[in-house]
Amino acid sequence: MKSKSIKKYASLLTALLVVSLVFAMLDIYDFTARVKNMPLDVCVFDYFTRASSSIVAGINFYIFAVVLIVCAVFMIDEDYHYCILLKRGKRGMFVNQITKIFLMAGGFSLVFYAAVLIISWRIADVFYNWNDINGYLFYSHKYIIELNPYLLLLLIWLQIFSFALRVFLLYMNLKWIFFKKNEAVMAAIALITLTIEKLCGKTILYVSSGTIHSGLVYDMVLINGIIIILEIILLNVLIKKRDI
Repeated sequence: MKSKSIKKYASLLTALLVVSLVFAMLDIYDFTARVKNMPLDVCVFDYFTRASSSIVAGINFYIFAVVLIVCAVFMIDEDYHYCILLKRGKRGMFVNQITKIFLMAGGFSLVFYAAVLIISWRIADVFYNWNDINGYLFYSHKYIIELNPYLLLLLIWLQIFSFALRVFLLYMNLKWIFFKKNEAVMAAIALITLTIEKLCGKTILYVSSGTIHSGLVYDMVLINGIIIILEIILLNVLIKKRDI
């Protein structure tokens, strides 16, 4: 049984990585084609921020949100069998589901992050030059950014991790609200909710030179953290209140 579960989670993780890396490589390819003949230095973060943000930008946001929702459906499908509910109890169910989504979001974010960082490092001219007028950032945007690059690395990982975690938590909360209703309906509600959040502008973390320069990225981190905490609290309440 454990072997079967490991294979299932490995398959889900692989699917997430394949889709996300396709988006990232397309962004890297497009950006490389645009800058290859420019007489300036392109740094790791010029590539890395674009590639790592590819899953939360434009149409990719909606496509990858659907992929994450489908992953959540298969990840927790067995949790609602009557015998599993009785065996684990409400407290055990909450701990089990939170553990699974944190491990999945953490595993995905770390592997995707590492892969994109390595690719960016191999093709970039320098590590960090957002504070240099000879860099691509100043050439294209006419401003520089004085920021610790290791803080920027942390922000980029938080972007990837928080997006996956937020989608998993949203679907799980909907699952406990509607319980054994149609998964397609819950997925549609989740996608509509994410679309509304996307249009609001600050509730989903997006790390780029623009959001950092404007200071918006720090508001996004705070709002993301608050929403994640509230969704975890709501999930616990829903499980406790659910008559099983």
